[in-house]
Amino acid sequence: MLIFAIDMKSRLLTYSIFIIVAASLVSCVSKKKYLRLEKSSVDTVATLSREKMQLQLMNDSLKRSLVLKDSMIDSLSFKLNEVTVKKDKDRGKTTVAAKKSTLSKEQEYEKKSLFLYNFTKLVEWPIEYNGTEFVIGVVGDEQWVKQLQGFMAQKKVSGKKIIVEKYKKGARYNVVYVPSSEMGAFSVVKNAVKKTKALLVTDDAAPGTHISFMLDQDKVRYLVDKVAIEKAGMKVGQELMRYSG
Repeated sequence: MLIFAIDMKSRLLTYSIFIIVAASLVSCVSKKKYLRLEKSSVDTVATLSREKMQLQLMNDSLKRSLVLKDSMIDSLSFKLNEVTVKKDKDRGKTTVAAKKSTLSKEQEYEKKSLFLYNFTKLVEWPIEYNGTEFVIGVVGDEQWVKQLQGFMAQKKVSGKKIIVEKYKKGARYNVVYVPSSEMGAFSVVKNAVKKTKALLVTDDAAPGTHISFMLDQDKVRYLVDKVAIEKAGMKVGQELMRYSG
């Protein structure tokens, strides 16, 4: 019996040693596998980070290229306008004199109101002017204020409600309109809105006017100073230029 007991203890000890050795080997293998997986994960993250950085650099490069391209286009457009204006002056080009208007006051109001509404859609203001309302300031003339308020009542520009009010110095406007009866105040108004991105529309082609109206028999025509408008920070649509003159 004693010999049997000793033999059993020996076997148990052998089994225990085997289990410990096997567990150690498994542990070593698992640890090595874990270390390999961890290294692989680190390498993958590093690779993804490098690729992300490269994509970001490419994106930034493309943005800079687009900005440079836009800048070059704007510069060329500005120079082209300067050359065109200079050529016109050198050639002594003059606009054909408009004939005396046959329009009634109501017809004149209606046609000019429609033009003013179209101007709001064909001129692009800077992004900081993208508020919830589009505001038109009319200098002095109460009749014009009422006329435009009625005409613009149900109209919108890019989803924005159009507000028409009597011009107030210091207020911010998208459009400032100076009727013929108020041209005496033009210089003061021009200086007041000079530093804002307001489109200056008048009934007289005075220096500094962005768009000026002319009456020609039963028609209302307009002239656009594209260079002055873009110098003030706005952009002019091609359709607006197409019918200028």
